[in-house]
Amino acid sequence: THPLKMGGGGGSGDTCPVDDTRVVEFLRGLEDVVESKNPARSQDAGIEWLGKLKASLQNENNRYVSLATVSGRGWASVRTVVVRGFEASALVIATDVRTNKVIHIRKAAKPIVQLLWLFTGARIQYRITGWVKIVDNQVAEDSAEEALRKKYWKEIPPEIQRWSAGPTPSSVAQPRFLRATSGYSNFALLVVHPVSVGIVDIKAAEHTLFEIKEGVVGQRGKWKKTRLTM
Repeated sequence: THPLKMGGGGGSGDTCPVDDTRVVEFLRGLEDVVESKNPARSQDAGIEWLGKLKASLQNENNRYVSLATVSGRGWASVRTVVVRGFEASALVIATDVRTNKVIHIRKAAKPIVQLLWLFTGARIQYRITGWVKIVDNQVAEDSAEEALRKKYWKEIPPEIQRWSAGPTPSSVAQPRFLRATSGYSNFALLVVHPVSVGIVDIKAAEHTLFEIKEGVVGQRGKWKKTRLTM
């Protein structure tokens, strides 16, 4: 099984640290869900926040979200990304392995990100915190992960595919650059498995928090719902 892409607090290692048992168990759970070909292993039925989110998408097709990471300097870093789809209750974001967000995730002590998804028409905000698995060119050719990566690559517009064949994102621009024939080797997916989802519904004046127990991924009936003040 391909190891999860995870840093060791600034080190260059990219496998899960063995001194945090809860993290190890949780990430193994993520791996099982991503790689499982059995839909029952990644059941999303009965997850209330997911139903609300998909209803918001049906009413307002906005797939642009803000993704926050923490840089190696300890600074918050946020950018706008596109949610390309769902795999069970996980959100899928396409990216380039050379981007700062991937670097931040790999070097973090724990691969956690936060998404902010705002539907302006309905005036509903989703704040999603989740663990991330990076699916890149290091996965096995015959794995379910690689099949998932190929699927989303085919769905990416050609102009976006060309960016992956270009210079390193956010690097100093050069007058000339020899573009690669294909950017697929740089293409990666961020599979975000939510563990905390806060929903603020301005019109209804409701603030709700959904939290899942660590170590439980994509399973029904494990979410705790709490009403919060506005």
